Amino acid sequence: MELGLNLFYTSFLDLTSCRTLGYAQGPIPWLAIHHYCEAHGIVGEQREDVFFHVARLDKAYLDWSAKKTSETLSNANKSPGAKKRNR
Repeated sequence: MELGLNLFYTSFLDLTSCRTLGYAQGPIPWLAIHHYCEAHGIVGEQREDVFFHVARLDKAYLDWSAKKTSETLSNANKSPGAKKRNR
Protein backbone atom coordinates (compact mmCIF):
# COMPACT_ATOMS: atom_id res chain seq x y z
CA MET A 1 0.00 0.00 0.00
CA GLU A 2 1.29 3.43 -0.88
CA LEU A 3 2.28 5.77 1.91
CA GLY A 4 -0.66 7.84 3.14
CA LEU A 5 -3.42 5.51 1.97
CA ASN A 6 -3.69 3.60 5.24
CA LEU A 7 -6.35 6.00 6.59
CA PHE A 8 -8.70 5.23 3.71
CA TYR A 9 -8.23 1.47 3.87
CA THR A 10 -8.67 1.43 7.65
CA SER A 11 -11.79 3.60 7.29
CA PHE A 12 -13.21 1.18 4.72
CA LEU A 13 -12.53 -1.83 6.94
CA ASP A 14 -14.12 -0.13 9.94
CA LEU A 15 -17.17 0.96 7.94
CA THR A 16 -17.81 -2.28 6.06
CA SER A 17 -19.82 -3.56 9.01
CA CYS A 18 -22.29 -0.67 8.54
CA ARG A 19 -23.58 -1.84 5.15
CA THR A 20 -27.16 -3.00 4.83
CA LEU A 21 -27.78 -6.69 4.30
CA GLY A 22 -30.70 -8.32 2.54
CA TYR A 23 -30.77 -10.49 -0.53
CA ALA A 24 -27.48 -8.83 -1.41
CA GLN A 25 -25.03 -6.57 0.37
CA GLY A 26 -25.71 -2.87 0.04
CA PRO A 27 -23.19 -0.07 -0.11
CA ILE A 28 -21.77 1.60 2.97
CA PRO A 29 -24.25 4.38 3.81
CA TRP A 30 -23.17 8.00 3.38
CA LEU A 31 -24.30 8.74 6.93
CA ALA A 32 -22.02 6.03 8.33
CA ILE A 33 -19.01 7.63 6.62
CA HIS A 34 -20.10 11.04 7.92
CA HIS A 35 -20.39 9.77 11.50
CA TYR A 36 -17.04 8.00 11.19
CA CYS A 37 -15.35 11.22 10.12
CA GLU A 38 -17.04 13.12 12.95
CA ALA A 39 -15.94 10.54 15.53
CA HIS A 40 -12.34 10.59 14.30
CA GLY A 41 -12.00 14.34 13.83
CA ILE A 42 -11.52 14.05 10.07
CA VAL A 43 -12.32 17.43 8.51
CA GLY A 44 -11.87 19.49 5.37
CA GLU A 45 -10.13 18.04 2.35
CA GLN A 46 -9.19 14.91 4.24
CA ARG A 47 -12.90 14.24 4.90
CA GLU A 48 -13.65 14.63 1.19
CA ASP A 49 -10.83 12.19 0.48
CA VAL A 50 -12.26 9.66 2.95
CA PHE A 51 -15.65 9.84 1.23
CA PHE A 52 -14.02 9.47 -2.18
CA HIS A 53 -11.73 6.55 -1.34
CA VAL A 54 -14.18 4.64 0.85
CA ALA A 55 -16.80 4.85 -1.92
CA ARG A 56 -14.29 3.54 -4.50
CA LEU A 57 -13.11 0.72 -2.24
CA ASP A 58 -16.72 -0.16 -1.46
CA LYS A 59 -17.67 -0.33 -5.15
CA ALA A 60 -14.68 -2.56 -5.89
CA TYR A 61 -15.63 -4.82 -2.98
CA LEU A 62 -19.30 -5.03 -4.00
CA ASP A 63 -18.33 -5.81 -7.62
CA TRP A 64 -15.95 -8.54 -6.43
CA SER A 65 -18.55 -9.96 -4.04
CA ALA A 66 -21.26 -10.05 -6.73
CA LYS A 67 -18.89 -11.81 -9.14
CA LYS A 68 -17.90 -14.35 -6.50
CA THR A 69 -21.56 -15.05 -5.66
CA SER A 70 -22.41 -15.44 -9.34
CA GLU A 71 -19.52 -17.85 -9.88
CA THR A 72 -20.51 -19.87 -6.81
CA LEU A 73 -24.09 -20.19 -8.03
CA SER A 74 -22.93 -21.06 -11.52
CA ASN A 75 -20.59 -23.76 -10.21
CA ALA A 76 -23.33 -25.18 -7.97
CA ASN A 77 -25.63 -25.53 -10.97
CA LYS A 78 -22.89 -27.31 -12.96
CA SER A 79 -22.07 -29.84 -10.25
CA PRO A 80 -23.16 -33.47 -10.65
CA GLY A 81 -26.63 -34.01 -9.30
CA ALA A 82 -27.58 -30.33 -9.58
CA LYS A 83 -30.48 -31.16 -11.87
CA LYS A 84 -31.78 -33.74 -9.41
CA ARG A 85 -31.71 -31.22 -6.55
CA ASN A 86 -33.55 -28.59 -8.60
CA ARG A 87 -36.58 -30.79 -9.23
